[in-house]
Amino acid sequence: MNEVAVEISGLHYDYPDGTVALNGIDLEIQSGEKVGIIGANGAGKSTLLLHLNGILRGDGTVRVFGSPINKSNLSAVRREVGLVFQNPDDQLFCPTVYDDVAFGPRNMRLAEQQVAERVSRALRLVGLDGLERKSAFHLSIGQKKRAALATVLVMDARVLALDEPSGNLDPRARRELMALLKDLAETQVIATHDLGLVADICSRVVLLDRGKVVADGQGHDILENRVLLEQHGL
Repeated sequence: MNEVAVEISGLHYDYPDGTVALNGIDLEIQSGEKVGIIGANGAGKSTLLLHLNGILRGDGTVRVFGSPINKSNLSAVRREVGLVFQNPDDQLFCPTVYDDVAFGPRNMRLAEQQVAERVSRALRLVGLDGLERKSAFHLSIGQKKRAALATVLVMDARVLALDEPSGNLDPRARRELMALLKDLAETQVIATHDLGLVADICSRVVLLDRGKVVADGQGHDILENRVLLEQHGL
């Protein structure tokens, strides 16, 4: 039996202006699953991802590998769940790509030799080895997306939470990113409008509408249900 990577029970979240973002989410994701979270704008996709490593804290319970997220274990949870933002410029802020990817391990106070080994491995995984001394400012959007992914892979995160990973990519960069995600063994939770990416990568699809799960099942069953998708803004 697979280990449960993420378990969400009765999750509610309201934004400060009173907008209901999540309205009773119950969801269980097994270790190694690749799950596409789809839905129209405002469905709650990004808000859900932000709960997976405690950036947002709503009412209800979120467990990561059996541990409920709370103040005392936030650092440990964030090493398990790597969140990759939609805009890589929100994640890359250091003088060089090397420093960006090394930021997390250095905060863990690892020896510099260990940091170097981790950074080298992460950049090799995303195909950016050789660009260590380049500024992220001078990378293409596709390279920035992969560098942002490297900043969580370097932490040995077992769950990758990816917000619109293919957003703003040209066809070639999109294909390269999809190939990379398909090859990674980590549990993946991908929030996106890109139904082609979901069809190619995710065996399971969760459809959100107005903060609720309205469908959860095999990817092909949901993505081929045109009536269902149209009913919920897709």
